[in-house]
Amino acid sequence: MIKVGFVLSMDSSWQGGINYFKNLFNAIYQLPNRQLDLIIFIGSKNFQLLTEELPQVRVVVSSAFDRYSVLWWIRKFFQKIFYKDPILWFFIRKYQINVLSHFNESALFSSTPIISWIPDFQHIHLPNLFTNKAIKARNKLFKFLIKYSKTVILSSHTAKSDLIKFMPLYDKKVKVLQFCINPKIKNKESTTLLELQKCYKFQGNYFFLPNQFWAHKNHQVVIDALALAVNKNKDIQVICTGNTKDCRQPEHFELIQNQVLALGIEKNFKILGLVPYKDLIALMKYSVAVINPSHFEGWSTTVEESKLLEKTILLSKIPVHEEQNPKNAIYFDVNDSQILSNYFLDLSLSERENINTNQEDTAYYQKLFVEFGDTYQQIVIDSIQR
Repeated sequence: MIKVGFVLSMDSSWQGGINYFKNLFNAIYQLPNRQLDLIIFIGSKNFQLLTEELPQVRVVVSSAFDRYSVLWWIRKFFQKIFYKDPILWFFIRKYQINVLSHFNESALFSSTPIISWIPDFQHIHLPNLFTNKAIKARNKLFKFLIKYSKTVILSSHTAKSDLIKFMPLYDKKVKVLQFCINPKIKNKESTTLLELQKCYKFQGNYFFLPNQFWAHKNHQVVIDALALAVNKNKDIQVICTGNTKDCRQPEHFELIQNQVLALGIEKNFKILGLVPYKDLIALMKYSVAVINPSHFEGWSTTVEESKLLEKTILLSKIPVHEEQNPKNAIYFDVNDSQILSNYFLDLSLSERENINTNQEDTAYYQKLFVEFGDTYQQIVIDSIQR
């Protein structure tokens, strides 16, 4: 067995990242010809983030992987000054790691291949959402990872095009691993509509927007479109979930709230914040349609969940959304609130969709999920052999 190490320094604010790794680990452990053993290194503050629905991987918990702990700062010091990480190197030797995967820190290991993961190049497309310091830091880190990693994993061919423009001489290192959702969520027992209505205090049909309240997620166009639609149909409502804190623009959520109040649609635009994943999937299931209006995505989890549930999705017309290609997509220009308003009005007259539980469709998505794990396994094997 090949021992693959993952260093996970994350928190609950990045729900998409948590779901990414849970799905990847489960896909690997469903492989009939699995050749990988996974060992997860994670901080003591965050290890519970991965305990639910995690396959039988080995989890090593240490404060060295807790952000801002003493050991974490020591690691950062050695990374910044010497481009080394002796603390992590200790763990790699102790657990006999053959390859370090999805690593995105500035540390070199001469005898341990590194497979880095760059989720996206958002700072190139939307530099206005980053400080100059943050842009320089991302450029420096990405160049380091691309140059010194054995393999660079990207989530889309759109991101691959960005990398080729960013560092054109390293395209042969790139492997595209398109994220896939575990199909068991489709038939898994979830929260009922009545339970949702009672818990979150809403009635009637609704559109569902499950994006974090970050600036690039573009809630503004939905709010403007909703205000236009409400003038013609007072019953239209949008229910939102997601983290309300944007570390890059701390004032962003307050601006959204003020926009909703100014337009007088606070009864139609319901913000639930972070909710349990089973409730998120249930809210998606029972919605008239899902919305993803984002200015930019690396690979949208929302789109993949909607594809699996075969939901209609109102989708901003950006390259990666078109690459994901959900069959029930209705595209709109990322800034066109008028056309989105028209879609709200048209779809609000339709009945809430029933989820298709056809066994052939379930088998198709299960096949895709296993292929997701198999593609990753082949990336690891190729990286060690090269």
